[in-house]
Amino acid sequence: MTYQVRLATRMMTVCLTLIVGTPGISQATDSPTPPPATSSSQPPATQEGEKHQTDRMQLIRKVCTADAKKFCAQVKPGGGRILQCLEEHVKEVSSECSNVLEKKQ
Repeated sequence: MTYQVRLATRMMTVCLTLIVGTPGISQATDSPTPPPATSSSQPPATQEGEKHQTDRMQLIRKVCTADAKKFCAQVKPGGGRILQCLEEHVKEVSSECSNVLEKKQ
């Protein structure tokens, strides 16, 4: 798995963890983020893809927070499980959340 994929996966996990929350863990003590990529280490297309992924996850977090709490509260955060849960409930979540989830990149 490439660094970019691992980074995008970690960012999705952190964002969705913040949506639902993790009992017993303060959000202020969230694990450190990997070092940012420098422009010389990655081609511009890769950087644009990462930015798109980050923007998408921020939008999912903003739009789907209530749906994640409603349908995925029992799901253990991490590994994309909350995103998977939301996608499994795509017919039940709000129309705004459904629209964001259906846009696959």
